[in-house]
Amino acid sequence: MPAISSFVLSQSIRTSSTFTGATWAPLSEAIGTAIALWFNTQGNINITGFASGSAGVGVVNGVMVFPALPTFVQVAIGASTLNGVLAVELFNAVSLGCAQNMGAVPYVGASPVVGSGIESNASVSAVNQPLLEQMLYAQITGAFAGGVPQLNQSLLSKGISVALAQQILLGTNLSQGVVTGSASPSISSGPTFSVIGV
Repeated sequence: MPAISSFVLSQSIRTSSTFTGATWAPLSEAIGTAIALWFNTQGNINITGFASGSAGVGVVNGVMVFPALPTFVQVAIGASTLNGVLAVELFNAVSLGCAQNMGAVPYVGASPVVGSGIESNASVSAVNQPLLEQMLYAQITGAFAGGVPQLNQSLLSKGISVALAQQILLGTNLSQGVVTGSASPSISSGPTFSVIGV
């Protein structure tokens, strides 16, 4: 099951703005679809943590929270150079829509030295921002073969992807992760390596 729904994310982005024009629905759908496809694909968001418990090899399961980035709009403007009223409202809508849909996201990964125990201090270690930018650009240009009125598609994709990557890097685990697998009577601790996506 996908971590986030493209339909729900697109609706959240759409309703987080006062835009009512004919291009807003397909634009918000293109943005929501690109973000959800990227977010739900393993390897685009990597998480590392630290497990302790019984020695062995296990699987870690946990939940990440991705809070809103207070400077999302400023980061997007800085990355894209789009700073008009329309761009500010659009970037704000994307920020709010993403924060609403990334409140409790499951992750799964490997625990190579702990077979049974708990994982703590999980945090995002890598985000594939260039691929997100490419996917945004592809979805937006696909939805608007003639161009989005008043917005540069490439710069828009750059601004959203850079700001969202920074927001995701702030992700933290909601509670301790759980490690299950083969265990021994020996105590061990070590790193865990997880991903979001199916």
